[in-house]
Amino acid sequence: ARATIRPSVAMSIAMEAVCLLLEEDKGWDSARKVLAYPDLVEKLTMLEKENVPDRTRKAVRRHLSNPDFNEEKMAKTSPVARALCLWVLAIENFAKTTEALIPRQVNGTKVEKALSKAQKDVEQKQFFVASCESKTESLNVALLEAQNEVVILEKEASTFGDRTARAARLELSLG
Repeated sequence: ARATIRPSVAMSIAMEAVCLLLEEDKGWDSARKVLAYPDLVEKLTMLEKENVPDRTRKAVRRHLSNPDFNEEKMAKTSPVARALCLWVLAIENFAKTTEALIPRQVNGTKVEKALSKAQKDVEQKQFFVASCESKTESLNVALLEAQNEVVILEKEASTFGDRTARAARLELSLG
């Protein structure tokens, strides 16, 4: 970019958008100072694109709606204007993509919370099931013991019935 008094329309539009994003004053005098920065490329690459204020993005969008703000027209005027145009468009595309992802992130957070709650519910129910299984096992053991006791008692009752019957016969035979 040359230090002209009157820049091309393309360079002027591109630099206004760049100055907005770098939070510099608008106007060609400020734009020429920005272009003269020895670390301009570093400033552009180090811009915290996720922290560009909404008001700045709205102002930049006004520039993007200008029909002269496009890569082809900028390329015809100046390679620098084209490169700056592409940079501004990349920042805007990042912002749009980020905006599109925010609802998904919120939904993702809701899903994660719901999943966490569901996992806790499952853990509680698994503990309850394990407790029920333990009680069932204890009851099955008690049932087997009771059934064995019934078998033993039935044998004793049978034996007692047999002895009672023999005693009654013996008593009858004795007289």
